[in-house]
Amino acid sequence: MTPIDEVLLGLSLLTLLIISIQGMTVPLTHGWHYGLGNRDEAREPTAFMRRCQRVLDNHLQALAMALPLLILASSGPLQANAQAALGAWIFLGARIAFTTIYLIGIPYLRSLSFGIGLAGLVVMLLALV
Repeated sequence: MTPIDEVLLGLSLLTLLIISIQGMTVPLTHGWHYGLGNRDEAREPTAFMRRCQRVLDNHLQALAMALPLLILASSGPLQANAQAALGAWIFLGARIAFTTIYLIGIPYLRSLSFGIGLAGLVVMLLALV
């Protein structure tokens, strides 16, 4: 498995974790009967539930930016490119930090970790050009 493949696996596992956390907040806050039921009647989400949704939305948007670069970096002669791998690992680390910081609710560090993730994408992009 190449370093880029490892990052892709890490991002997939992070996505699964975010979806799992978000999914578990409903039964834990509104009860198992409602959480595991059809949820026909709407209930007001808690602040943490809304934060989980924003983390998931942001993560999916970040994946939309990263996946094309990761796919390009994993194919052909560029798969051995250390600069692309470095950018990918920076992005993954920043996404893990962003998710954790956002769920905890630390505003300025959240923005910093998002910016570091973008910097990782720029490093990847420069490696591919």
